[in-house]
Amino acid sequence: MEKIIATYSNGMEEIRIEQWANGKFYNLYGVENGHYSSKAGGFLSLAEAEEMLLKHRPTAKRI
Repeated sequence: MEKIIATYSNGMEEIRIEQWANGKFYNLYGVENGHYSSKAGGFLSLAEAEEMLLKHRPTAKRI
């Protein structure tokens, strides 16, 4: 089961970091109505997922 860890926005899209049942973290980009347009992961830590999110979307802010 997926668990939402953090939500970000860059003003144009919603981005989520989720932890999935396998224990890894995934960045979901373009989240809308429960769907996403792309993802990155599985990262072994939340810090690693956040680092990649900010690399991909440097203007994103946690909301």
